[in-house]
Amino acid sequence: MRYFINVNKKHIVCVVIVFIVAGLYVYYTRSNKKIHYSYELLQKAEQDDVDAQVKLGICYYYGEGVKQDYVQAVKWLNKAAKQGNDWAQFKLGVCFYYGQGVKQNHKQAVIWYSKAAEQGLDSAQAKLGVCYYHGKGVKRNYKQAIKWWQRAAEKGHTNAQWAIGMCYYYGKGVKRNYEQAVKWCQKAAEQGNDLGQDSLGKRYHNGEGGEKDYEQAVKRCRKAAEQGNAYAQDNLGICYDCAKGIKQDYKQAIKWYQKAAEQGNGSAQLHLGVCYHFGKGVDTDYKQAVKWYQK
Repeated sequence: MRYFINVNKKHIVCVVIVFIVAGLYVYYTRSNKKIHYSYELLQKAEQDDVDAQVKLGICYYYGEGVKQDYVQAVKWLNKAAKQGNDWAQFKLGVCFYYGQGVKQNHKQAVIWYSKAAEQGLDSAQAKLGVCYYHGKGVKRNYKQAIKWWQRAAEKGHTNAQWAIGMCYYYGKGVKRNYEQAVKWCQKAAEQGNDLGQDSLGKRYHNGEGGEKDYEQAVKRCRKAAEQGNAYAQDNLGICYDCAKGIKQDYKQAIKWYQKAAEQGNGSAQLHLGVCYHFGKGVDTDYKQAVKWYQK
């Protein structure tokens, strides 16, 4: 069994896609108040009130006070986007990117993300970076990805900060530099970002960009695990399993492997199977072992 999981290329590819999804569930608001559908809002939107059009689109997108309807969401977001509203442009890009209410079209997504990003919207800048990183709707260009992530990161966008750290770690678009990787992961982690916490934990464990510190590795890993990060949950299970930076405790290892495994983490499913196979923290149960091995 491995002592700790190193971040690999599949990890960053999967997570970079996922991290922006988490950021989608933010309501359009300049006052941080939740939006609700109303007849008055509809009337204002029909009178070309751009703010009302955006809010109405968001209501339909999330099903706030009205039945969720992506087609209607696109209709109203498109009206506001054409009037230059940055948030509407961003959300319209999201709809094209995922095929919500419209046929999936990554090129159109990039067009709308770009419009919002040029206006300085950090969420759009971060998503545009993802498009350049993966070559979605645009030719793959790591330097362009970093450019847009940098702009978002400077505004405090934690996922963008983490992504820059990963680029430095792998040498994507920049020269590999572990110290810079740690710096950017630290920025994200200090703001509570689970991806930053998890990656920083790995850096402490492996001694990349600084000395090894297993206790700090566990601390960071635990914070991310408690936020529901499956990679961190698996890693925390490994720490308990192998007594890395913490007292060995097979029952705690099982607990965290289970949480990660139930989220579909393949490594945790394998580790859980091993525990059932050899009776570590649980009674030996070959059927359970096979069940998790097969996943």
